Amino acid sequence: MAELFTFISPPKRSNPIDELLDVFNNANNRWEHDKKIVERVEFWLSINNLNPKEIFDTVYSQAQINIKYASILAFLYDYGIGTEIDRKQTFHWYEVAASNLDDPLAQNQIGYCYNHGIGIEKNYKAATKWLQKSALNGFPGGEHLLANRLFNGKGILNDYEAAFKWNKKAAISRYMLAELSIGNCYYYGIGVAKDFHKSVNWYRRSAFKGNGTAQVKLGNCHSYAMQLELEVRLVI
Repeated sequence: MAELFTFISPPKRSNPIDELLDVFNNANNRWEHDKKIVERVEFWLSINNLNPKEIFDTVYSQAQINIKYASILAFLYDYGIGTEIDRKQTFHWYEVAASNLDDPLAQNQIGYCYNHGIGIEKNYKAATKWLQKSALNGFPGGEHLLANRLFNGKGILNDYEAAFKWNKKAAISRYMLAELSIGNCYYYGIGVAKDFHKSVNWYRRSAFKGNGTAQVKLGNCHSYAMQLELEVRLVI
């Protein structure tokens, strides 16, 4: 709990909305998943004895005159913090940030919305366009999702080598899902030569961050390695 408090308690600001924005940006700069960011935001509200609805109303008012608050407003709409969940508003405010601020997080979220039809009709080409923008701006989430599109060929031609490249960039930034994907690439030889030891290394990195799928993959790899060692001993 002390570590959590330290992280989400940025220097006090005269405007609590700017402090909330710091919490939101700090979490995203650590490439954390939305569920963890929700926990941090709710914890920040709790320790500061702030009313979620009042905070939402203030963020909403500020976003009308200053678009730097657009992404945090979209996030509040997305998870119903201080308001009802409204995915159309989520899409709208992320689009404001993506288009006007060249915000790579917002660009990633817009790509995700287009891909899954969240607040907007599905459009794979539009999803790819925004994910490319996010990836080129260096956002690991965008790099990973663009890699997924290159793997499955939705809205863009299949290119396994390019997919590996973009996933590797995200994985080097310690993005958990990309680490799992790189492990799969090395294990199955997708976009890169097979390398069992490298696959184990990347599975381990993702598993240690709490990725359940990577933990299962890592366990399977260890079981396979032990089986091979036993077979070698029997042959000898």
